[in-house]
Amino acid sequence: MEISVKYVIIIKTTDIRRDTYMKKTLGKCFTILIVLIVLTTSVFVLASCDKKDDLSVNYMVSNDYEITVTDYQTQSEQGNRCFARVYQPKDVAPKYGLLFFLGTFMRVENYEYLGEALAKQGYVVIIPNSFLSYWQYDDITLPITQKALELFPDVKFFVGGHSQGGGAALRYICEDMDHVLGAVFYAPLLLYNTRELLKDDYDEYDPDADKYVRDENGEKITVFDTLADSTLPTLLLEPDTDRVLTDEIKQDARERMPENVIHYVLENATHEGFSLPLPTQEGQDVELTEEQKTQIANIINHTLDFLQMTVANL
Repeated sequence: MEISVKYVIIIKTTDIRRDTYMKKTLGKCFTILIVLIVLTTSVFVLASCDKKDDLSVNYMVSNDYEITVTDYQTQSEQGNRCFARVYQPKDVAPKYGLLFFLGTFMRVENYEYLGEALAKQGYVVIIPNSFLSYWQYDDITLPITQKALELFPDVKFFVGGHSQGGGAALRYICEDMDHVLGAVFYAPLLLYNTRELLKDDYDEYDPDADKYVRDENGEKITVFDTLADSTLPTLLLEPDTDRVLTDEIKQDARERMPENVIHYVLENATHEGFSLPLPTQEGQDVELTEEQKTQIANIINHTLDFLQMTVANL
């Protein structure tokens, strides 16, 4: 009988140990399962974040995005129908862009090489269709620009222009320098960059209102647009052969640049070479000379290098 009792006791003790072991094992398995679930969730979240980040442009590498080209219509206060052409990379979220103003009597098509090249790299390029961009600044150029910029509230812009478009760029920059990343000038015409200072609270609907800021003698205060005293990152490209601008005009432009300006004089280049020739009336493209092809390539390379360097230092 004692043997039977001992046998029974031994069996019960073994069962207890087995139950304890099974509980510990199940506890460990449950803990491992929880850890695996947490790790899996973390990996999924990180993967989702990476996928979201893929929409952002890496400006420090060479990109080749598919692009879209869109004309955004607007209307000036005088009733003129105008538009801005926008080049932008497709299916990504650009952070930076270039607002570019036309040279005298140029069309947006003259600068499509610039819009396409920069958009492929991940920049938004806005070109207002104002062929007298400086002389029609208040009536046409600025309203088009403001409408186009409203489409990209999260994009930070460089501002530039060719010839008298450089004058428009300088005025825009000087009026809103805190929101401009940098300046890009191609053979700029800045000679006439003087303007009257306007009141911020001017009521355009009041026929008796005076929109000008005046000195103690009642004279209009004139502003002279210049970047000479600024540290704004600036690129200045000039041709070695410029039969449009005089030496005095070119010297005036150089004197209005910041001390830290990046300045290149392009060899075998011309003033007109900053814009592409338009197709003939028959619709045939005009074949570029080797000098023109080289100038266009240098413009693109210097501009992209400048934008990339500036963005890298932000």
